[in-house]
Amino acid sequence: MMMPVIAYGYGFKQPYNEKNIIDFIKSHKNTFCRTEEEVSLFNAMLEYTAEEYDLEDFFCGYRCENSGMEGLGAVISNIMSRETGIRFFYQAGDSDCNSDAAIILPDKSPWAYNDIEKQQTEESLSAILNQYINELGADIESEYLAIEYMV
Repeated sequence: MMMPVIAYGYGFKQPYNEKNIIDFIKSHKNTFCRTEEEVSLFNAMLEYTAEEYDLEDFFCGYRCENSGMEGLGAVISNIMSRETGIRFFYQAGDSDCNSDAAIILPDKSPWAYNDIEKQQTEESLSAILNQYINELGADIESEYLAIEYMV
């Protein structure tokens, strides 16, 4: 039986401009390419053409280190987490629930946050998120989100 789950957190909806996302990954190559799988994906991505495959499909098996969800947003969240020490989650969303994919810092019990996460204010977290939004060339804003999906 499928049950709805809602993930809450401060973050942004996943952008979908493939050229901007490819440029983002290229500019964060050293952060992204930490495993053999990531180096292989990066090198294959350099050969990417829209006629060959969809970028979302290309990264469909790539896993977010924090949420375990797979997809293009996992690349973005892993880069952000590695660079900031903040455990950002990729939440895939669900079209059946009318919910968009997003990158968020999920709500947790205070003791579940690491020291860097505990130091964040809304303003400082928003500044970090906005830096990445700008790098992704997205016309979106950071906000408090509720992402519903079925499990």
